[in-house]
Amino acid sequence: MVVHNARLSGRSKSTYLHDLGIGHKPSLPMTAEQEEALKGLIGARSELVYVRNALHALPQTERLKLFKRADFMERWLQGINTLIEELSRIRDKFLDML
Repeated sequence: MVVHNARLSGRSKSTYLHDLGIGHKPSLPMTAEQEEALKGLIGARSELVYVRNALHALPQTERLKLFKRADFMERWLQGINTLIEELSRIRDKFLDML
């Protein structure tokens, strides 16, 4: 059983037993579909961070030219931040499952 589980998790028997001994639960490697989903999630989050940072780097006058209304710009930036936080939580939960 130990050898089988160690092989499934991609670890040697001693590494597997060591991980169990220190309280870690060795997991199976990600499937190709899981890897693709994680890459997509990380890519989407990265794009949102890039857009947010680019907007923050602009002077206030340039931001107002892009958005016309300060209240809309503020709500839009809050929405971006909320999406980034949500994507981060999803990514962390996904990685915790592995």
